[in-house]
Amino acid sequence: MHKPPSQIKLPNGHSLSWGEYGDPKGFPVVYFADLGGTRLEAALFHEQAKECGLRLLAIDRPGLGRSDFLALSSHYDIVPVLKPLLAHLQIARFALLARGVGAGYAAAVAHRMPTQVTALSLISPQAVDNTRGGPVMRATRALSRCMCRFGISLRDTSQRSQSVRLQRLQDECGSADRKILQQPRVIDVLLTDAAEGVLHGKKGLNQDLKLAWRDWLGSIDTLSIPVRLWQTSEEGGAAFVRSLLMGKADDLKVSQLGARGSYYFVRQAGSIMLGLFRTIKCTQSVSGIAALSSSVSAASASGTTVAANTRPGSKVRLGSG
Repeated sequence: MHKPPSQIKLPNGHSLSWGEYGDPKGFPVVYFADLGGTRLEAALFHEQAKECGLRLLAIDRPGLGRSDFLALSSHYDIVPVLKPLLAHLQIARFALLARGVGAGYAAAVAHRMPTQVTALSLISPQAVDNTRGGPVMRATRALSRCMCRFGISLRDTSQRSQSVRLQRLQDECGSADRKILQQPRVIDVLLTDAAEGVLHGKKGLNQDLKLAWRDWLGSIDTLSIPVRLWQTSEEGGAAFVRSLLMGKADDLKVSQLGARGSYYFVRQAGSIMLGLFRTIKCTQSVSGIAALSSSVSAASASGTTVAANTRPGSKVRLGSG
């Protein structure tokens, strides 16, 4: 069973929901889920975050999960949504962690709150480069608008529909993902997260999809904080995203893992949390960090850094940690 979310009222009267995972006394890390994802996605990192002394704060973006719908015209509109929560929790300094399309929101927060954000870690971020334009980009954006118009319905959350969805997902996955999807804990999080994402209908999901096609890379240009990128060698857009980020972040570190599958981050959760911990530790003195377990330290050995930023005068950070 998942514990009920916490909620606060925003200044505009809308409700914002969030969940906490990891070490409740650890260093705060704001988590942004992938497309249509809710706070529950962060539960997949709970144990590893706890071992590393990290406190994960995962919000339900407007219209997703238990948060009221609120129209967002850009990724930057998430900043006034997040600030009241940080003030409520009396959090002055924090790091950011995002997966997939959540990267756009995290980058916007880092850009607008530079004195409060200590580090930015991205797991398989999805990005577009609108400066390249061309018929392919125009066509994909038109397709996105069409999909948003007709909606993506996941509202049927009966037990039967969940079983069908899971079976279809397992049939389409490779062997690496099938093994992960056999874990009851992972299945529970993924299915519950899918159901939570459309509690208010499809408006929040459609909004997420629209913003997924907005170029957020400009938010990276002025960042002076460490940026950590996690990818696998088999990701189709990995090289594309990596090339876009290189030359933008002053302090970029890329960890390309030998893992396979879309859900590799579940197996590599220990490496990701440990990498984030080390990045935060390098930026400031973090008190109250729990002792790192030998199992997490061993897990970090599976990640190898393959690239660093090439901007002239930038900081180059090498290594697997």
